[in-house]
Amino acid sequence: GITIAPNVFDDELNIQIEGPFIYRVIDSKGVLMVEGCANGEATLLTHQWSAGLYVVMIESEQGNSSQKVVKK
Repeated sequence: GITIAPNVFDDELNIQIEGPFIYRVIDSKGVLMVEGCANGEATLLTHQWSAGLYVVMIESEQGNSSQKVVKK
């Protein structure tokens, strides 16, 4: 499974998934905030992001998924 935490986040957002994956985060206006690839775990530094709703999109061997998260 995929773990994206914490939700609600402040300075960082952690993504954990077994194996390699690609991540993208977009804001509520559809602007790409960050994208990258990792294996097993990624920590995104988010202190410069504005408060609000974001969507984390994950592509992996286990399939594709997206999850809404909130920055306080």
